[in-house]
Amino acid sequence: FGYRPPRAKGASAGDGMKRLMLVIMLMLAACSSSTTGPSQPAKDADVREHARIPFVTVPADKVLVIVEENHSYAQLKAGLPYLWSLAQQFGYATNSRGNYHPSQPNYVVMVAGSNRGIITNSYKQISGPSILGNTIKAGRTAKIVADGMGTDRCRQSGSSPYAFRHNPWVPFKDERKLCESQDFDYKYFSSDVAAGKLANVEFLIPSGNHNGHDASLKAAEDCVKRALAFVLAGPDWPAGRIAVIFAAE
Repeated sequence: FGYRPPRAKGASAGDGMKRLMLVIMLMLAACSSSTTGPSQPAKDADVREHARIPFVTVPADKVLVIVEENHSYAQLKAGLPYLWSLAQQFGYATNSRGNYHPSQPNYVVMVAGSNRGIITNSYKQISGPSILGNTIKAGRTAKIVADGMGTDRCRQSGSSPYAFRHNPWVPFKDERKLCESQDFDYKYFSSDVAAGKLANVEFLIPSGNHNGHDASLKAAEDCVKRALAFVLAGPDWPAGRIAVIFAAE
């Protein structure tokens, strides 16, 4: 499911992809009620009101990825009514699916373009670059915010609700120092959004409490509402620089 402020006449689709793009992929959703931010989910009408802004001409240069797990297209339509209503308003794709089962190879694919030999949920280190590392090498910014990770950056262990195997930067051993400097707990997300400090490429990684796998779809959707409330109240959305895409594994 995807939406972005409507493009002004004369602005091309290519221009829109060059600057700020916000992607929310509902295969793994990441948020925690224990982190900073609204204690209650944003009301649907409040978020829709924020979304009603004038036509824009500013292209996109940032990507934020949030993903949900383990539900079919039909289940998402039935179980995520708020997100489905946004899809009806802004558009949606019907041919999106996970490349592998179980989940971990899909996380690797998202940041590597292939599964790099990962076919199970067993932790395995990976050689070579990721799109996160390549983005930084190109002079841009990349970041991961992981729900429930705690104070350790790029944490390579832990039990539920933090799913370290779902933190896609963790297995890339050649980028360990980059991961340790730019892989944070989710509690920093709201302040980054408010300050306009979303990275050019940023992933919001789920905990088991809100990923649609161990908990209900309602819990996952409520989490996404809170994240969207931050984003839509931040400086990037009203500036007309954000595209949002929802997908499902």
